[in-house]
Amino acid sequence: MPVALGRRVPAPVLFVLGGLSMYVGAALAIGLFDRLAPSAVAVLRLIGAAAVLLAWRRPPAAAWRGVRLGRAGAFALATALMNLAFYEAIARMPLGTAVAVEFCGPVAVAAVASRRPRDVAAVALAAAGVLGACQSGPQVAGKWELVGSRDAGLEIKGDGSFQGELPPNVKLQGKWEANGSDVTFTLVDGPAARLLGKLTGKIDGDTMTLLAAGPPGAPPSSALTLKRLKS
Repeated sequence: MPVALGRRVPAPVLFVLGGLSMYVGAALAIGLFDRLAPSAVAVLRLIGAAAVLLAWRRPPAAAWRGVRLGRAGAFALATALMNLAFYEAIARMPLGTAVAVEFCGPVAVAAVASRRPRDVAAVALAAAGVLGACQSGPQVAGKWELVGSRDAGLEIKGDGSFQGELPPNVKLQGKWEANGSDVTFTLVDGPAARLLGKLTGKIDGDTMTLLAAGPPGAPPSSALTLKRLKS
């Protein structure tokens, strides 16, 4: 970044802009996990960021040799590994929880380095945000198998979608959202949606109790029990 621009823009504004770039990009990347592996998405993000930086601030020839090149390479490797770990994490857990875990390191460093009351207050607020994000409810995403059947169950994805099959040979897909331990599954319009209506689940540890509302006017169906498959 040019020195003059860095002096004109306050540091907190740069921090917020950096956070928006990182986490809005991560939220969009989740939608690619159905087509690409998380590691491939991370590599694409790194390549894109490198291309933007090279176009914006082309380093002089001296930056491509000696100690400067070694330091830049070490920083690039650390950044690549961090992004790879982060994208693998958000493929397996909610984005908010992964971000909260990622912030534990910076918050710990800030806590050790804080001296002024204002700094301590900022660290306390950040820590409260991390705890709030971590306490968002049980883990929903994953593979759930219907008890008593190895051919039926749900695959719930971190991007808010799900698919699966329930007896008798009913194919399911749609969107889900969670509120604590309660999960609502909204089926895409089709035979399954007309037959089952809206599905609701209640998670208790590695067990989910699933109930279908059924078509309008029909009595509610009996509850189904699903178990989380260990990865």
